[in-house]
Order: sequence, then structure tokens, then C-alpha cells
Amino acid sequence: MMLDKLEKKRLYRLCEMLPGILVWLTFALAIGLSVWKPLWAIYFIIIFDLYWFLRVGYLMLNILMAWRLYRHNIKIDWLPKAHALPRFDDIYHIVFFPTYKEPYEVLDHSLGSMTQIKYPHDKMIVVLAGEMRDHDNFKRHAAKLTQKYGQHFFKFLVTYHPADIVGEMAGKGSNINWAGQRAQELIDELKIPYANIVVSTFDASGNLTPLPGQWLMPRLFGYYRTWPGRNGYLLFPHILCLGRP
Repeated sequence: MMLDKLEKKRLYRLCEMLPGILVWLTFALAIGLSVWKPLWAIYFIIIFDLYWFLRVGYLMLNILMAWRLYRHNIKIDWLPKAHALPRFDDIYHIVFFPTYKEPYEVLDHSLGSMTQIKYPHDKMIVVLAGEMRDHDNFKRHAAKLTQKYGQHFFKFLVTYHPADIVGEMAGKGSNINWAGQRAQELIDELKIPYANIVVSTFDASGNLTPLPGQWLMPRLFGYYRTWPGRNGYLLFPHILCLGRP
């Protein structure tokens, strides 16, 4: 058993190293061919440049297509479309905000953006997940944020991830895992079926306004309703919305 784990660890490490090894081998091959086989080096470099030209062109084409689709989607009012789906009123969104030593202003801005989302707030459960390692600081922030935003949502849950759990590596993932267990207890207490839950996780500095947040929640619901088997996950890269001064 231990041998199998060791072999898997070595294989995993080798897979991690492989991209870097290939990069250095490419550089070494170009330099080596330039010394011993100059003509081959010319062909190799031309092919290499052509390959990257095509890759960059393909990337730019996809970026332009994605931008056009994004501009089209933000003009759509997704909430009525979500309302048209069956059982819309049965679905609840749980939104996690894991935090560690973030300033109050950052958390206030993120939670404030949640109140501007075009989605029924009485169907949203917001979880502010802090760390015991930052207990005093987080406790002050959580008290003010609960007072300010607690009434805006169906439930506003504050969790404290314990420090020094045996066998656990402290970090964002372990914090979310702990907060998820506390949220599950709340869901069980409220007797909400798990099939009626959609979960989202944002950075503590996540800003869902001005445009993306207006259609993100209804769109997530649409994905949830149309996903094969209704079980799955989606990763949304953060959209940069830069405003001009």
C-alpha cells in the first residue's frame, strides 16, 4: 500500500515536471542544432515560430468570439428566463465568501455587490467563512457585516474555521470545506432537499457588479436545470471589468 502511494507520488511529480522539461529541451534543441546542424536549426525555428503564430491566431479568434458572445449575453434579462423554468421558486443559492485577514472595506464591497444582483434575495444563503487564526479581526468585521447585510438575504451564516486541525493543511480549500459542513447542517435544519441547492464560491474580494452579477445567478440556475443528470460543476474565470476614470 505504501509502495503504491510512493509510486503514484513519483508519477504525479514527474507529470508536474514534464511541461518544464519539454520547454528546456526545446531551447536546448534549438541551440544544439544551431551549432551542429545549422540548416536543421533554421527549419526547426521556422516550424516553431509558425506553430506559435497559429496558436496565437487561434487564441485571438476565440477571444474575439467570446467577447462578442459576452456582449450579447449581458444585454439579455436572464431572470424572466429563469422564472420560466420549472420549480424556480424551490431553488436556493448558497454563496461562500472565504476570507482571511481581508480588510473590512473589501468584504463590505463584496457583500454590497451581492445586494445588487438581479436575483431573489430571499432565495440566497450567504456564508461568510472566516478563520480562527484571525479570530479577533474577523469577529469585528463579521459583527458589522451581519448587522448591515443579515436582513438582505434568506440566511446569513458566519463560520469560524478552527486552527490546527490534525491532518489538515490550513488554507482556502479547508476553510470552504469547513464552512460547507456548517452550511449543510443549516440546510438539514431548514429541511431543504439537496437537489434544490446551487452552490457558488467567490473570492473575498469578488465584485459582482456592474454587469456580470446581473445575469450570473439566473444563468447558473439555467445551467443547473439543463445539466445532464443535474449534477455537475462549472468554473467561471473572473471577468475583468475595468472602468475609465
